[in-house]
Amino acid sequence: MNRLVRHLRSNVVAYAALFVALGGTAYALTLPPKSVGTRELKSNAVTKKKIKRGAVTTRKVRNATLLGEDFAPGVLLKGDTGPTGATGPTGPTAAYYSVNSDGGDTTGYPTEESSMSVNLPTAGRLLVFSHDHASVGCNASVLCSSYWGLFVDGRLINGSTDAIETERVNEYKIETAHMIGISGVLSAGPHTVSLRRGNNVNFCCGTSDPSPPIGAVLLGS
Repeated sequence: MNRLVRHLRSNVVAYAALFVALGGTAYALTLPPKSVGTRELKSNAVTKKKIKRGAVTTRKVRNATLLGEDFAPGVLLKGDTGPTGATGPTGPTAAYYSVNSDGGDTTGYPTEESSMSVNLPTAGRLLVFSHDHASVGCNASVLCSSYWGLFVDGRLINGSTDAIETERVNEYKIETAHMIGISGVLSAGPHTVSLRRGNNVNFCCGTSDPSPPIGAVLLGS
């Protein structure tokens, strides 16, 4: 009897396995609630087909995580168009360029080097610009200079002047003078724009541009 007990004890695992195999009974492993976490799930284990319809609600979606491409066409509606902004100032309406010279005389600027006629379609200010390649050399033992200014209808445009000045007695200089300025408000219709030159003393000088170019752009009022 004792030998039988000792035999059963030493072979209990083998007999238990034989019993299960012959009986054909399957035993399921029962897991405690909430015991399966992210570590127990394989990558891509939860697919679209395994999610119950309606299981993902708005409370389960983190705010500001969805993009426009995540929604079907027509789901997101466009908002109303906002009010129209204020109209900006009128931009340039005309431009002019000419190198014609018609002579003339203006006090302080006796020599007219270039002029042109413009016909403004509307009232406004003119942005006028020009340049002149010139040489300056005194014929007396003093410093001397030559200066230029832009005019509209014989009136000097403020800030449009430039000059070439000698720095030593008997010096001879060759430089380029640049002139640019904005006129006051001009009426619509014809006007004359000119580049004029003057000298501070009697001296010998010359220009390499026989008729320096003048440009003008209408800025609007």
